[in-house]
Amino acid sequence: MALDERTGDEIDSLVRMLGVPARFGSHNPHFSVSEREFTFNHAAQQGASPTTEKLWVIYDHDRVVGYLKKACEFAEGLRLIGFDPTNMPKALNLPTGRLHHDTELGPVMQSCKCYDSGEGLKSIPEEVPYEFEVAPSSVMVRRRYKGQVNTLVLSCDPVLGYTVEAEHTIGQGGEAVWVAKAMSPGTYEPWPQRIRYRRVAYTPAGTQEYRGFYTSNTSLAWANAKQRQLSIRDGGFVAFLEDSRGWGCAFCRLGGGDSLRAKVCEAHNIWHQQVQVPEDRIIRQRLVGLPPEINEYLCDRLVVETPVDARFVQIALDEDFESWPYPITSSIRGIVLDRPKISLRTNGDGTSTCLVFSSDLVSKYPQIGLEPGSHYRCRARLMAESGTAYISGRTYEWSPRNAEKDGTWYREYCTDSVKEGEGWREVSFDVTTPAWDPFIDIRFHVENGTACLDSFALKKVVAGSESNGGRHIR
Repeated sequence: MALDERTGDEIDSLVRMLGVPARFGSHNPHFSVSEREFTFNHAAQQGASPTTEKLWVIYDHDRVVGYLKKACEFAEGLRLIGFDPTNMPKALNLPTGRLHHDTELGPVMQSCKCYDSGEGLKSIPEEVPYEFEVAPSSVMVRRRYKGQVNTLVLSCDPVLGYTVEAEHTIGQGGEAVWVAKAMSPGTYEPWPQRIRYRRVAYTPAGTQEYRGFYTSNTSLAWANAKQRQLSIRDGGFVAFLEDSRGWGCAFCRLGGGDSLRAKVCEAHNIWHQQVQVPEDRIIRQRLVGLPPEINEYLCDRLVVETPVDARFVQIALDEDFESWPYPITSSIRGIVLDRPKISLRTNGDGTSTCLVFSSDLVSKYPQIGLEPGSHYRCRARLMAESGTAYISGRTYEWSPRNAEKDGTWYREYCTDSVKEGEGWREVSFDVTTPAWDPFIDIRFHVENGTACLDSFALKKVVAGSESNGGRHIR
């Protein structure tokens, strides 16, 4: 794909080549910014600890377009709720629990991780204030620190809808920097109702291809393992495709040549790119919506890269292992087990399949987020061919590694144990979450033997009935 003469990136070239209509050509934006306070519940020894946080909410007329959080390494930047000015909400409905990767409302254009702290490249310190310039047609957000200048500009493109253009002036530091990450909720979470984008596409250096994969959690692990071979071509993009309305979004980059390396976070589907600092020391990036014409074009031409087999455990639907391994053209999500010693076996009746394991199985990723003030049930059919088997769950605030290290698990749960000779048994435990939203770590245990697992599920219980429902993402 030839680069567009005006912007230099490939998305505008696709717009021209495909003749994408100017759906929003008659829309006259009128942006405004309002500083508002929101209350979130976090973990505490007793129940929850409410905290108040100020966010800058961006409006177009009376509709919410996006917001900015207090600057920090993981959250700094301008987050868009959507791209279509005809389909935006009037209210910013943020979660009542913690505001983090899983509970955010859309993709974010971050500031560039370029400041040289003497201990490596970092983001600008969070105490450095934002500068705003607000006009009816655009919102400019800027932060400056020791020669580093990060500028983000929000506007409404007649074809692509809401866009964020970023210009990162590299004031000091090394000759290679990590640019703003490509990331969005809805691309990795294991709950079916949280799936927003079903495919990932990227533009590999040295080719004119579009490569990628479906957003199953096994594919993310494969991309993480392949990171030493990943490189994004200059002017190209990382895109998340195929939402429920046929749209996608893309993170484009211009400047610094082909990326020196790219790596993918297997837990959150975050794409990191390291690039050479160009002569003018300016890195340019864009966050744009992809209308159906571009989304369909990329899906049709996507060279699907994926592992040979996709083996993980679904959580919100009954996992009976009948479909293992899952097809590579699937965005089915679930928990990936850490180095499992497992096999499949047909049950004695010859009609169903179970998972056989002879050592503990740990849910490696993604993290399983629960909603605040909710009731969940974890259940399965379990049999110990020898020894003893059971299933445990432990809730925690941020990191299972840290909770294991310092003993800060919030609550611990366990099914009844199943012993050799008892045959198949239905086992379960229930979880009621506090006013904040913990993660849960699920483990399948076998002691001194071999166990069989079937019909596993972790479901929300509403009015006494199991449901795979929950808080949907836009």
